[in-house]
Amino acid sequence: MKSFVRLCSLVFAVLLVACGVNTAQQSGAAQPEAVQPANTPTAPVAEPAQPEEVDPLELTPVFVTIEPAEPYDGPKIVQLPMQSDAPPVDIPPELPETFGGTMFTCQALPDDSLGLQITIYEPVYELGQGFNFCLSGYREDLPIAGTVLFPDGLSAPFFLFPDATGGLQDMPWIPDVYAPLGEYTVTVTQGEATAEAHFSLQAATKPQFVIEPYFGAGNAYVPVLFAGFAPNSVQEPFLYRYDNEVWRYFASLPAIQFDAEGLLSLNLYIPEGYPSGRYQIVVPGLSDDVYPVTFVVE
Repeated sequence: MKSFVRLCSLVFAVLLVACGVNTAQQSGAAQPEAVQPANTPTAPVAEPAQPEEVDPLELTPVFVTIEPAEPYDGPKIVQLPMQSDAPPVDIPPELPETFGGTMFTCQALPDDSLGLQITIYEPVYELGQGFNFCLSGYREDLPIAGTVLFPDGLSAPFFLFPDATGGLQDMPWIPDVYAPLGEYTVTVTQGEATAEAHFSLQAATKPQFVIEPYFGAGNAYVPVLFAGFAPNSVQEPFLYRYDNEVWRYFASLPAIQFDAEGLLSLNLYIPEGYPSGRYQIVVPGLSDDVYPVTFVVE
């Protein structure tokens, strides 16, 4: 019996020792540290860089300038000046009432019973002039497609849309001062109907200029074409405004210079809010039979 008790005590002691070891390991007893080998450098750990705060008001914009492949050689731009108090010396303060001839009108057209027709009144026109393609005998329910064939073989399409009023359908045509000289053919088609007309364009035989017909508000560009002037000469045009049945001096336009062929193409800029009225551009020294160049600002 005593031997059995000793045996049980011995077993119980062994169990206590085993449990103590397990408990020590699980309770996080200190473990031996890893030894850093000698002569091995330890690299410092860099902290991540923090982005700098930038005040948006201090940002400097960058502008990139792109040079054109070729210099621009388009129309010169001239802005209409505001009213002046008095005209320069030798410039009349008033001009008689004149509104010109029938350059941009359509009259005495063929009878509509003849079907679609296109009328160009003169067989020959000059640079610095403009005129209308006048149509008659067209239907009011179909668009009209047209083509202008140039002497050099190039062509320019255009389209017209008749309205239900039965009024004349026309299209102003102002040849560019650098347009090719020679024979032009104008063809119009509406449905199955086709009509054709011809005219010739030649160099200007005298100083003259023309403006694209304009009736509108400000903030607009209006083409003005000059031809037949002395090569490389300079002119100072003047602006008159129609008032109480006379043309009254309004302002002097900036001086313009023509090229070596006496030609010039410019865009007249009408500023927004420009005084309404009918205006005429006058170039001193032109013959009396030159068509008055007028436009309307509404």
